[in-house]
Amino acid sequence: MVIAIATALAPEVSKLLETERASRARRRELLEARKAKAEDVLAAERGAQAALPTVAQCNPRRLGVHSSISLPDGTSAPTSLPAYVPRDADADIRTLISAGMKQGAFVLVIGRSSSGKTRLLYEAIRATAEDWRLLHPSDAATLKELAQAGISLPHTIVWLDEIQNYMSGENGLDPSTVRKLLGGEGPTILVGTIWPDRYALYTESSMDYGSHIREREVLRLAEIVEVPDRLSTAERRRAGVVAGVDSRIALALEEKDYGMTQFLAAAPELVRRWTAAPDSYKSALITAAIDAVRLGAPSPVSLDLLRDLSPAYLTSSERAQASPSWFEDSLKYATTLLLGATSALMPQGSECLPGEFNAVSVADYLLQYGTNARRSTLPPKAAWDIYLRHTTNPAALLEMAHSAKDRTLFATAERFYRAAIAANAPEARIGFAAMLTERGRLDESIALLREALTLGDEYAYGDLAEALERRNADGDEEEMLKVLYQGVRAGDVEPSSLIGELIERGRPDEAEAVMWESLDSPELEVFVTLAKFLAQRGRNEECLAVLRRGVSRVHSLIENDSEYRSSWYSYYILERLHSSLGDTDAAESALRRGVEVCDNIVSMHEDLARFLLRAKRTTEAIELLNDRYAQGCASCGRMLADHYLEAGNPERAKEYLRGVLGKIHYVSYSLARQLEKEGDLVEAERLLRNGGRPEERADIALVNFLARQGRFEEAIETCKDVVKSGDYMSYRNLQDLLEMHGDRLEFEQIRDHGMEVEYFN
Repeated sequence: MVIAIATALAPEVSKLLETERASRARRRELLEARKAKAEDVLAAERGAQAALPTVAQCNPRRLGVHSSISLPDGTSAPTSLPAYVPRDADADIRTLISAGMKQGAFVLVIGRSSSGKTRLLYEAIRATAEDWRLLHPSDAATLKELAQAGISLPHTIVWLDEIQNYMSGENGLDPSTVRKLLGGEGPTILVGTIWPDRYALYTESSMDYGSHIREREVLRLAEIVEVPDRLSTAERRRAGVVAGVDSRIALALEEKDYGMTQFLAAAPELVRRWTAAPDSYKSALITAAIDAVRLGAPSPVSLDLLRDLSPAYLTSSERAQASPSWFEDSLKYATTLLLGATSALMPQGSECLPGEFNAVSVADYLLQYGTNARRSTLPPKAAWDIYLRHTTNPAALLEMAHSAKDRTLFATAERFYRAAIAANAPEARIGFAAMLTERGRLDESIALLREALTLGDEYAYGDLAEALERRNADGDEEEMLKVLYQGVRAGDVEPSSLIGELIERGRPDEAEAVMWESLDSPELEVFVTLAKFLAQRGRNEECLAVLRRGVSRVHSLIENDSEYRSSWYSYYILERLHSSLGDTDAAESALRRGVEVCDNIVSMHEDLARFLLRAKRTTEAIELLNDRYAQGCASCGRMLADHYLEAGNPERAKEYLRGVLGKIHYVSYSLARQLEKEGDLVEAERLLRNGGRPEERADIALVNFLARQGRFEEAIETCKDVVKSGDYMSYRNLQDLLEMHGDRLEFEQIRDHGMEVEYFN
């Protein structure tokens, strides 16, 4: 009987084996082709060199370190870097890189333009890994080709200065590429820099989760080091010593309005070139360039765009009286070199003859300054039509769609989203659908997201489930759950989201099945969720077994996978599992091991401090946080402030809040709230109006403060400024204020059309 069945199945088995062999052969051919292409890409990056240069061989200027000013007496050339002033963050970043030389790392330095972040990063790799190879990729496509071909970069620094430039477009940097590079043979270290506002844009929670999904996932993989743009007291002392050997440092330390690093990069001259331009034409050109880039136009900005755009910044009489050479004269003014270091607009040429250029980039510091100065100023109304007419880059169209949407210019955003979709911009459908969902246009949103899934966009599952849940038509619940199941399998949806929806809908058996199936997923927290679920149903033995299995799984991952070993999340989950088992000693040991392995990850120290506070070991927790605070950890200072506020010691809390003011988000709000409670309204308002820093925008905390004082008209106007700055979260606050304290007609216009009606009328 068995022989008969086997004989009958033999042709089918043979056919399956033949198909599998052919499939394997095709995969081998594809891999070999990818490797060959990747080798060509790597050869192009090397240029004429036989191998990638070492860190010691690299020119820091070509890596993005700013040129320095020349002194009037000519004692320093702009190509000569100033002597390096050791920064407080040196130890943290060098420790991360040293650890990465053993197991790989992705290190990201956050700091404002001309804060010294790129110089700090360069000095760190030169001090710790000067004999390693350095790859400075021309674009993210290079990295993607290498990763897909399985080519490792052992003992190589991948240099990603201004990492946002590598993250846009169809071939932008993605999480899979980063993981593959870090998981190759031999350690590889990715290092990058980014401005704080860009980091916040990509990572902070938003009502619109359809924007910047890929960027958010990439940045979550990085270890973060923050660099303030002003020298600390200790850094100024060190700078005073260095000034003895470099007169540029000595001159910079005398500057009162700008920091040392900004002065060395000619920041004062850049700002004056714009704000004190001799006529409106030159000012208009620079302003047009700043606005274009801050709203998402590709950089460098083409001269064709600026020639059309600049007149929108002039009055009708200024346009009528312009000389025939107004644009050329303004361009010459804006591109003139300042103190031998930089220019307001820097010439860039693509397929140009020597001495010619067809585009300009805005000097980093001037772009940062101009973005803050014009944060709540919308461009001239005609600008959007001009942007759309000149923009063909898919990523730029999508970025400008996001910019318009974030400012609640919904009709304008729709035009750009549709153009981005037509240009095949990745994630354009998801971004547009997210806006449509928020606007209540659910049928259109669902159709777009279904189309995105059909086209293979793996990020659309969660958004489609949300839109189906909101619409709640016949059949939507079952489709929503089906979509969530698919999203979990595709890796776009966390199992916990599906589990929560199933439990909420009274389907515990299905929820339990998902939890059991998810125990091998990357979401380690599912062990805790399942254990809690079982305990609530009196299944205590199964609960304990799941917790023990979780402990075993996390230990195995830590021992065998460098990504989990270097992640604070692993030790956090391990502590929760041990605590759930009642083993507080093992829980504490897990956190302390995490602190040892992940010493520079702030969350690890904070988790240990919270554990100690829960165990009533307050003195130990405070000592731990104070030790990290003394080493420059602003987040630990903030945690100390929260502790003292809760303990009823506001004076001590205010000391810590003032100590970290301007270093991390939302400190000015906490400090102002405490001052308001104490009746010091003048100081509270001062803090909220500048956030502890003159260039910071007024935020929603100021709006709420004004409303609590009964100053509703000011609150409404301030809230409008916040919305116009691109803070989409404040749109709901504006509607609430107008509905309760404003004009009914204006409320309805804002609710139905955002700022569009007020802006274009």
